[in-house]
Amino acid sequence: MNLWIADPVVTQALAAGLAAIFLLGALGKLREPLLFEAQLAGYALLPAPLLRPASWLLMLWEAAAGATLLTAPAHAPGLVLALLTVVTSARSEEHTSELQ
Repeated sequence: MNLWIADPVVTQALAAGLAAIFLLGALGKLREPLLFEAQLAGYALLPAPLLRPASWLLMLWEAAAGATLLTAPAHAPGLVLALLTVVTSARSEEHTSELQ
């Protein structure tokens, strides 16, 4: 069975692309942390005292997911971090749409 996904060039390219998405997303948030905090507050999921620590945690989490995806032996942990980030984002979007 010849799977193209098993090709190390393909997996490295996919990991690099996903890493770029997460790193650029984190960079945008890190440039304007107060804006991201305000956006997080808009979801109304957390009490006000937890917004700042949660916003920094999410920004750093996203950056860690991207950085981890760039290291070849650690693709699996990076992918897990990335998937957890996506699932968490999707759940908060779902919750927000229920509130509206």
